[in-house]
Parts: sequence; structure tokens; C-alpha cells
Amino acid sequence: MNPSEQPPLNLETPAGEVTPASGLDIKEIWQLIRKHAVVILSLSVLGLLLAVFLAVRSTPVYKASSRLIIERPNQTSGIDSLYGVMGVGWEFYPNQVAIMRSKPVAERVVNKLRLDAPAAGSSENDEKTPWYLAWLPDTWNKPAKTVDPQKAHQAAVNSVRRSVMIAQEPGTSVFTIGFDDTDSKMAAAKANALAESYLEEVLESRLKTKQRDMKLLAGQLPELETKVKRAEQALRDFQKRQKLLLVDGADELYSSSLATATNRLAELRRKEATLAPLFNRIQSARQSPDVLARVPALLERPAVSQAQSQWLQQRDKVSELSRTYGPKHPKMIQAKAAAEAARQEFNSQLQSAADAVASEYRMLNDEIRHMEAEVARNQNQLKQKNEQDFELAALKRDYEFSQQVYSDFLKKFKQTDAVSDEGIQAINARVMDYADVPERPYKPNRKAMVLTGLAVGALLGLALAFLLEYLDNTFRSTDEVERKLKLPVIGTLPELTEKELAEAPAALHFSRKGRSVFAEAVRTLRTGVLLSRPDADKLSLLVTSSVPGEGKTTTAINLATALSHLGPTVLVEADLRRPAITQSLLAKGETTHQREPDGLTTCILGQKKLSQCLQKMDNENLYLLPSGPSPANPLEILSSQKFNTLLQGLKDRFQYVVVDCSPVLAVSDALVLGRQVDGALFVLRADSVPRQMAINATSKLTRVGVPILGISINRMVARTGKYGKYAPYEGAYYTHYGYHASS
Repeated sequence: MNPSEQPPLNLETPAGEVTPASGLDIKEIWQLIRKHAVVILSLSVLGLLLAVFLAVRSTPVYKASSRLIIERPNQTSGIDSLYGVMGVGWEFYPNQVAIMRSKPVAERVVNKLRLDAPAAGSSENDEKTPWYLAWLPDTWNKPAKTVDPQKAHQAAVNSVRRSVMIAQEPGTSVFTIGFDDTDSKMAAAKANALAESYLEEVLESRLKTKQRDMKLLAGQLPELETKVKRAEQALRDFQKRQKLLLVDGADELYSSSLATATNRLAELRRKEATLAPLFNRIQSARQSPDVLARVPALLERPAVSQAQSQWLQQRDKVSELSRTYGPKHPKMIQAKAAAEAARQEFNSQLQSAADAVASEYRMLNDEIRHMEAEVARNQNQLKQKNEQDFELAALKRDYEFSQQVYSDFLKKFKQTDAVSDEGIQAINARVMDYADVPERPYKPNRKAMVLTGLAVGALLGLALAFLLEYLDNTFRSTDEVERKLKLPVIGTLPELTEKELAEAPAALHFSRKGRSVFAEAVRTLRTGVLLSRPDADKLSLLVTSSVPGEGKTTTAINLATALSHLGPTVLVEADLRRPAITQSLLAKGETTHQREPDGLTTCILGQKKLSQCLQKMDNENLYLLPSGPSPANPLEILSSQKFNTLLQGLKDRFQYVVVDCSPVLAVSDALVLGRQVDGALFVLRADSVPRQMAINATSKLTRVGVPILGISINRMVARTGKYGKYAPYEGAYYTHYGYHASS
């Protein structure tokens, strides 16, 4: 059957099956969890034990909070509106939070509660032995060091600033001040002390600010007045020194001149770029008129073209007279003289044209230099004008700003009363709720810690399971083979034990152990191959694999033996580089003749006929075409027309043709042979070949148009458990139907 006559093969989905949906497969994940249950359970228990240990060893922490209400002041006059001392704008409340966290407020809290004293009850200042050193003998512990009072005070202040928690209730002016501490009473005391210290700090700082307002204003007004006069005088001096005439449109005039000069310079440079190649060519050929005569741009000039035409006419005339007269004839002498004169005139005109081009190029360069100088001059003028404008604008801004500041200070000075109580406007703030001593700690949440430890351990175990599964880059199931390769698995051959191999070699197992599990697996493979071409009366099949050692030759021999039970079959040993069929069959006496070197190569080379090269096996319907002597160019022989003719003759003579070929990734033989048969059987060794190698091999066959009938998984190990890499096709299935190894 011609492969071109076959209907297109759907390589995406095998007949009668559904393509598995891409994405998360719950069944595969459950199987993975069961497979690595020990790892996941171990890490879960480890996380649980660690969480229980940390929960038991953790110290209980109490939290206490006080509430403070702060209202914005109505600040409408005075120096505060200039400097924003209290910040009555959008930054008011953030400023109050910053004041609560400030160092002066923290120092007030430390001084009130004596947190820097060695006997303080705060756990933050107690030096306790860490739990991981508590079991050491007392003699190993270092003696306590003397604490510097200044350092202890600074450490207590930093601890208060670091541990305070301040939050503003949404939509209100109420602030919550909270502290955490292992002592419940100390937590409440810190919260209340910080609220009171904040109020004291704000009142005291406001009073000090108001007292120095007048001193600040009185000291700055003369200086501001001097700045205004100095800025005004600087503006006048600059205008006189630069002799500025504030004429409208001066900038546009400079810009227009610069643009005109720039455009002209660009135009000249384009002309120069066009003329430069011609000038360079003329310069290199100036001493050779013959070379100048090959410059097309010079020959196109009218004078040069006319002189060239006259010279050619005179030269043609000399050639015409030379056919009639001798070289010393007066007409010949006169014609040669006229031709020489015409040639001299042509060279003269050619030289004049070259000089004209050179002169034009030099004049163009001179004009370019002139325009570059003009552009530079205009740029300098515009730059100088811009610098003057910038400096003038800066002086104007300085003068206007100084004048505005002086006016504002003078106005506020008249409105401020430094001795009036009205000027001392304090923030309207008070404590709403004082903190109560908490009855129970709010952390740690031991139950949450234990559950979190268990969950983290389980997740780490699951992640480790996925990592172990990811590092296994072989195919893990027949479903994965079909999903990754997009080809159906039509047969699986089980792994033969040492005892079974001792009874019969793998290549001859089907013929010698016809009722074994292996033989039934070969029959199932034969059925899958035939069902892949149900309408074909005859079938030619190529057997190949990704790399050597996957069992393609063993599969080809057993499959050919099985097919011979249905009709005449020939097994072609087309692996001309490493032939193995002859070694497996002929050397073991499985033929009716002695082993001969004749075979495929001798038949193609015409040394023997096909009938002389075919070897009949013990089975009357099975023939073998050995590889013959190893050639130096196997690929050329397999891709030759003679091999194609030989293969067609085998198809006509036999019902089944099984071709054993080299691996796909090793050489290109399978890519050539695959297009000459009805289909290919791809052999894949279980738990051996990496996925990417198999994908690359099948992709190569598909790209060149080789129809792949399906995948045969070889040397599959049957598993007794419920889960295995090839669980759906475990070899034990065959024994359920009474197929047992024959004795």
C-alpha cells in the first residue's frame, strides 16, 4: 500500500480516547501524595513538634491601650501661620503622632516610671538567661556586667519609642496609644504615662515658642528690609550693566536667524555628501585619462560627450581606411592625425570636466565652513541672550520674594501680642480613656502556632514530593507518554526475569514460549498495529526508537514472528551500522540455511538476487533479509532508488514487511526509511529514556511526514501495588485470563 494513499493520521488524539485536559489533575496529585506519603508525613510531624515546642517556650505578652482626643486649633494669625509650628493643615495629625514618638516624650515616660532603674519591673530591662543556655551549669555563666546609667537610660528611651503603637481611629480625632509587655501592670502604666507626657510636652513647647516669637520677628525685620533694598539695587545694576532693551520679539529674531543658517548648512552638507564620491574618484584617477574616461558622471557632460563622440568617429574612420590603404598612405596618415587630435581634445575636455568638479567641490566646502561659522555665531548670540534672560528673571524673583516676605512679617508683627494669654493658644487635647490592666495575654496564640506548624510542615513535605517527582525526567505513566508525545500506546512488553531469559532469549521468547505473559503482550501489540491500519490488506512497518538499547530489535523480531502467524512476513534488517537481527537469529540456528554474508547490501549492489538473499526461518511464513556486509555509506544505500525498488518488491511478495532501523537520534536512517513504509512503531524503554529525547525523536519523524502508528513500551516491570508508573498496563493483567508461562 502506498503511504500517500492513506488517510491523514490524527496524531493528537487516539481513536476512542479523550485528550486529557491541561491543567491541574487531582488524580495525579493524589497518587503523588500516596507515593511520597512518608516524606510528607515526616515533615508534617516535624513541623508540628517544632510548633508545639515554640508555643510551650513562648512568653505571654499583655497589651494595654489608652485613648486620646486631639482637636485642631483655630490658628488665624501670628507667626505660626508663617512657620507652621503646630501644623494646622493636612499635616497636623501626622505631626502629633511624630511628637508622641519623639525622644522628649519618651524621656518623660522613662522618668515617670523609672524604667531605667535596675529594679524596674519591665521585662524589657531584665537580663534573663536565654532558654537555650538555661541548662548550662552556673559556673559556666559569665558574671553580670555593671550597667552604665546613661546607657541604661538611653536604652529605656529607645525601647519606649520602638514599642509604642499609635493609631488614629478612622474619621475621628481620637488616637489609641498601646504598649506590649510581659507585665500587665507595666503595659497599662506605659500607655497612661505616654498620653500624659504628650500633653505636658505640647503645653511646654507651645509656651516656649510664644515667648520667642517677638524676639524672632524683631530681629528679622531689619534684615528682611535690607534684603529687599539689596535685591532692588541688584536688579537695577544688572539692567544698566547689560544695557538691556526689553524689546518684544528679540528671541524670535535670533531663533529665526539660527534656523535659516542651520537649514542652509544642512542643504550644503547634503550636496557635499552627493559630490564627495565623485570628487574622490576623480582625485584617485587624475593622472590617468583612461581611468577618468570610466567615470560616468564626467562622460555625461555635453562637452566631454561631444569630444568622445568625435574621437570615436575618427577612430572608426581609421579602422575603415585600414582595410583599404596601408599605414603609410597619405589618407591613413591624415586620418590617424585627425584621430589623435580628437583623442587629445577628448582628454582635454575630460580633464577640464574633472577640474570643474574639483573646483565645485572645493567651493562647496568653503561655503560649508562659512555657514558653520554663521551657525556658531547665531548659537552664541542666542545662548548669550538666554543667559541674560535667565539672570534677569532670577533677580526679579529674588526681589519679589524678598518684598513679599518682608510685607508678611511686618503684617504679622503688628498682629502678634507677645505678652497676651490670647497669643498662647494651646492644642485642645485630653485623655478620653485611661488604660486598664489587662487580665489575660493576647499573644502568643498557641493553637494557631500549632496549626501553622502543622500546615507549614505539610506544605514543605508536599513541595519536596513535587521536587522529587520533577527531578525524575522519565515518563511516569502511559497517560503521560500519550499526553507528552501525542501518540497512542498500543502495546507494552514486560521485563523478562533471569529465569525466563535462561529458558529462551528475549528475541526468541515469542516463538519458544508461546503461552507466556510476554507472548500475549506481543499478540496485544500485534493487534494494536493491525488496528491502526484496519483497511489495509498488506502492511509495511518500520520499528525504531530514540537511542540504542531500548529493545527495538527484540520488539521487531517478536512482532514479525507474531505477524507471520497471520500471513507471509519478512523481517528486514535495515540497521546497516549495528545489525543485531542476524546475530540474534542466524547465529542461534533459527534458519534453514547456514549463515551467509549475503543480504540487503549485496542485493542492492546487484551481487545477488533477492531470492538468494532471503533466509527462511523455522516458521514457514517468516523470512529474514539480513543486512549483509556493512557498507561505508549506509544512508546513501537506504535513500537510493534501488532500495526503494527492493522494498516495493518485498511489499508485493509478502503480506507483512517489518523493517528494523537505526535509532532516530543516532542517525538519519529512520527519517529516510519512514517515508517509504505504511507506518512506524516507536519503541520506548520504560523508566529509561528522558522525556525530551523521546519528544525530539517523535518530532523529527513527524516533521518529515513519517506516520507513527503508536508507541510500544518495552521492558516494563509489573507492579503488585495499586500505584505504579505504568499501573494501567501492569503485566499481571494477562495472567487473569489464564495465560501462564509454559514449562
